[in-house]
Amino acid sequence: MFPVVYKISGKEILFAGGDQVHERIASELLTEDPIVTVIAPSVTDNLRTFSRFGRVNIMERWAEASDIERKYKLAFINTGDPELDEELADAAGNAGIPVYCHRNEKLSDFEIPRVLRDRKNGMMLSVCPSVHGDIDPDAFLERVGEFVKDMELEES
Repeated sequence: MFPVVYKISGKEILFAGGDQVHERIASELLTEDPIVTVIAPSVTDNLRTFSRFGRVNIMERWAEASDIERKYKLAFINTGDPELDEELADAAGNAGIPVYCHRNEKLSDFEIPRVLRDRKNGMMLSVCPSVHGDIDPDAFLERVGEFVKDMELEES
């Protein structure tokens, strides 16, 4: 894995599945103004609210491999059906679309970091689980947050 920060403003992002995991991820991504499409037979109330405000496009049905189009720059897959997840991840891979599959890291091309944001100064600190360790990213960020909260940060 190699850490990057990817500009998603205006980019089309696909969510295959509409559960609470995708709700959490979508709510974080929406701060950056992507174009989000959710394809799922059912979605959470919050995803439905995002849709009412024009932030998310929802198609209430099961996702299909034919839904995977090159226009999508990222795909988040978590349908609840492992075979469908694999089929959709394969289609995304064939289309050159990076995939994150919450329940199957073998299908994932990237990880979702935990993030501390300083919106006032336009800074963020992110932590991803290491493939070589068992550090809890949330606990690590909590410790870092306590450490830096009273510091005057300077640019070096």
